[in-house]
Amino acid sequence: MAQLSGDDALAEWHGGVFLGRRADGLCRQRELNFPSGSEFSYSNTNFVLAAILVERVSGESLRRFTKRTSFDPLGMRHTHWRDSLNEIVPNRALA
Repeated sequence: MAQLSGDDALAEWHGGVFLGRRADGLCRQRELNFPSGSEFSYSNTNFVLAAILVERVSGESLRRFTKRTSFDPLGMRHTHWRDSLNEIVPNRALA
């Protein structure tokens, strides 16, 4: 299985509903932007696709799935994925 990374040759995600309820633009892409591994162009596309996959397989949003399977068991009570970019996150840490 390939590593999930943000340096792929797929088109950048630009639109639809946050975290992939729609992936119309990706479905229309017929070829890579460049041969995989030959160039670097940061993209969040793989992460959006991973969220879509988690939702379809588990029936849960990425937020609920990772809370249940990762964050809660690790005691990470204040860590989660946002369901909306408009969500206000109290005490949010930025790098």
